[in-house]
Amino acid sequence: MSKTADDAAKTIKSFIPILENAKTRKINEADTRTIIHKFLSDVLGFDFITDITKEHAIRGTFADFAIMIDNEIKYFVEAKDVDTKLRDPHVRQVANYAIHKGVPWCVLTNGIVWRLYHIEFSQPVDVTPVFEIDLLALPHAESARLLWLLSKPSMKRGEINGFWEKRRSLNDANLVRALFSPLALKSLRRELRADTNVLIAIEDLAESLQGLLKESARDLIEEQGIKIPSKTRKRRKKKENSSPPTPSSEGATSASAAPSQDLAKS
Repeated sequence: MSKTADDAAKTIKSFIPILENAKTRKINEADTRTIIHKFLSDVLGFDFITDITKEHAIRGTFADFAIMIDNEIKYFVEAKDVDTKLRDPHVRQVANYAIHKGVPWCVLTNGIVWRLYHIEFSQPVDVTPVFEIDLLALPHAESARLLWLLSKPSMKRGEINGFWEKRRSLNDANLVRALFSPLALKSLRRELRADTNVLIAIEDLAESLQGLLKESARDLIEEQGIKIPSKTRKRRKKKENSSPPTPSSEGATSASAAPSQDLAKS
């Protein structure tokens, strides 16, 4: 039984030949569940009997595993056979178990690929993927670092909650919103001026930054209604029956006709 993430990495390594063999043989779902049950115990530190409840009844159906600490369900695990490609209907299946029981975490796995999801009990309920691990692809240490969040010691300390709060704060929408905030744009402009001795208009800086973003991030700007500084052309209103400028006004610039300098101020 692993006691630390380093222990888990070593134990995961011992599971690799088992998983490779299972994939080659294309073992069925029942045999895959046996491997997963042992993995939950040997790698993640849960008691084989008292902490792992198989076939947990939920509204006329059964979750493959309910993972418990002190008789409280911490997350559900839905297991598919080792050769199954995990799909959206499988996600909905395990998420429904968690939603019905008011549990914020659930895991979908075929023994090789492990996916963690977080349930936000909002209106509507939001199911968010947190991470996906392929045990036959990722290095053992990296797999262990993420999977250890699901371990008994980690769950008891609430480490997964801290991980989630950090991950949520760094989501794309929050990053884009922060990047285009007035404070961030002004700070970037100051840095550019210090490096180039050129004062860039806020709108030009925002436009250049948008060009660096991936298409998905640009879509977020529209979806989230994030305000981006942009240039607007002001049309001059022609005055009817205007008189020629007097000698005293020649050489002076009308305040209404002058280009705005507000956004050029540091």
